[in-house]
Amino acid sequence: KHRPELNRMHTDIDMGGNNLNNANTVNAKNGHYSEEINAGGNIKTQGGWLITQHGKGWLNEAHGGGFYMDDNDWIRSVNNKGIYTGGQLKGGTVRADGRLSTGEFLHLDEKNAVQPGWGCSPNGLVGRTPEGALLSCQNGQWRAISPNLQMVRAETTAYRWPHATARCPAGKKLVGGGGNCRSLGPPGMGWAV
Repeated sequence: KHRPELNRMHTDIDMGGNNLNNANTVNAKNGHYSEEINAGGNIKTQGGWLITQHGKGWLNEAHGGGFYMDDNDWIRSVNNKGIYTGGQLKGGTVRADGRLSTGEFLHLDEKNAVQPGWGCSPNGLVGRTPEGALLSCQNGQWRAISPNLQMVRAETTAYRWPHATARCPAGKKLVGGGGNCRSLGPPGMGWAV
């Protein structure tokens, strides 16, 4: 007659610091370990979490990267490793403390399109009109982004050979232009066209 109760533990067992070897599957409710857990395969959870404490997280031992938290606000990269994905990184805002670069185009969605003259803050924002024209926030208003051009009045003479002379103001540099000079009248008047 089989007596399975003889194979049942009825009290705690103290291994005295010795190992438990050659076990196949260990079924239990909880496990408390004071040191490392080493597994030759995967460690899986059925609906639970990987919970860490004291500023620790997940670490890839071979490459020295991973994630951790040591405050209430930020998930940080171990050893300042980069994050790479062929998919999307999406968030409420994205900030770069250094340069922001793209290998293709920068697309401003039409959702928050603006118009010249509308109010804005802070200065330095870049936006777009519904048609796609670029605007920048200057002195609290959306304004068109255009080259800083300045018209310079020419000095003319209307003697036998009319001519005109234009000079750049201090701090300005001539980058292009052209024209001609002709006398349209009345006599003695020179016009630069």
